Parts: sequence; structure tokens; C-alpha cells
Amino acid sequence: MKKFPSVVAFGLVAVVLLWATLMHPVLSAESPQADTKKQTAEKKSVRRNTVQVIIDYGDGVKKHFHQIKWKDKMTVQDVTVAASKHPRGIQIKQRGKKATAFLSQIDDLANNPRGRSWIYRVNGKQADRSFGICLVQTGDIVTWSYQTYP
Repeated sequence: MKKFPSVVAFGLVAVVLLWATLMHPVLSAESPQADTKKQTAEKKSVRRNTVQVIIDYGDGVKKHFHQIKWKDKMTVQDVTVAASKHPRGIQIKQRGKKATAFLSQIDDLANNPRGRSWIYRVNGKQADRSFGICLVQTGDIVTWSYQTYP
């Protein structure tokens, strides 16, 4: 007879926990908070394995490529070429390799020695080397801007 009250108590505890899980949104797997946390984790996972590219044409128009797949030892040149291979990508003209790589045109806008040129930044920091040797890390944002060079 002593086992009967403990079984009832266990059952009562199980019912209370089930009720609390269903009624309390933080504990429920169907809660908006749980769904938001899952989406945030998925976004962070995507950012960990990707690089972003933004093309700023300097006239108020920008193209964004949010999910360029990142690889070890990837350069800004690799990222830019990947953006050009996207189904709605960009067209680029470049020459040289590694330290001598130079981007001369994106879409219909070519560099002009007496006017505007394509300048790149990684995470807001302006480039200080060829895009053929500048390494990017997962989660980085590469921005190409058509602007007057200072």
C-alpha cells in the first residue's frame, strides 16, 4: 500500500509539468520565443559559413549577396568572382593574379583615372592591398563602392 501514494504523487508531478510546459510559452516548444531562438541560431550558423558582398554603384543603387559560401584561404577576389557567378550576379573585368590582381569594372561602370573607381572595404575598413591577396573570414562583409578616390 505504500507504493500507491508514491505512484499517485509521481503521476501528479508529471501532469503538473506537462501542464506547465503547455501553458508557459518559454517552456513550450511551440512558443514564439523558442521559434525566434531557433531562427537566430540558424542565422548565426549561416553567417559562420558565409561572406556577404555589397555592390554600391554610388547612385543610390546597391546589390547585396548575403550567402556567398566561405572557404578557407578565400580572398576578396574569390568572393567577387563568386558574386559574378550568381544567377543574378554582376559582370566584372579584372586582370592580374594574387598581389597584382586589379578590378577594372563592375557591370557597366569602369574605373576612370580622373574620376571614379571601384574601391573595396572589408567590414568597413578600406583596402590597403590587392583584392587578390586580401583574405576574408567567415561572416565578413565585402563592400565595393564606385566612388572618387581620395
